[in-house]
Amino acid sequence: QDPVYDFDGVAAIASLALGPVRMDSCRAEVIVEDILGSPEVAAELAGRALECAGARLGAFTTGGVVTSEAAIVHHFRAQHGDTTLSFRVQADFGPEGADYYLPRPEFDLEGNAWRLEEPARFRTGAGYFSLEPAALSSDYGSLQAYGTWDEAGDRLGGEVVLDRFDLALVNAFARED
Repeated sequence: QDPVYDFDGVAAIASLALGPVRMDSCRAEVIVEDILGSPEVAAELAGRALECAGARLGAFTTGGVVTSEAAIVHHFRAQHGDTTLSFRVQADFGPEGADYYLPRPEFDLEGNAWRLEEPARFRTGAGYFSLEPAALSSDYGSLQAYGTWDEAGDRLGGEVVLDRFDLALVNAFARED
């Protein structure tokens, strides 16, 4: 039987850019089990100046577990000015892509609290994205959406319904340049 190697440690990360994700600094507590076999990674991270695809999210904390079959983010919280984002998410990986389950994320955009009415489910793959019907609402309005983009099938369809939705709220995430 081959030996099983594990890792347990702390990393201090400065000025990281990985694909669409950037951050000024991050402290990560990481545990990796069975590194050369079927690795399972558990991590807790805390950092500042997080950006994702150009959206400024600010200071953050997060933690979860990743294997070759799935990823679970047990908690994520980011704050930029008076805007806060928190959520949990699960992703199941398969040969065609990934299925995501997003139960009850919370967005506090400039003092306006937004919530999903029901957990959101969506699927991604090479040239494919599908969102099951989802509704985001607050005392200030709502957004309902569903849709599918299938590049191979040459198909794009869906619907977005805005009810008293203030598009200026997305300014909290827009780049200033």
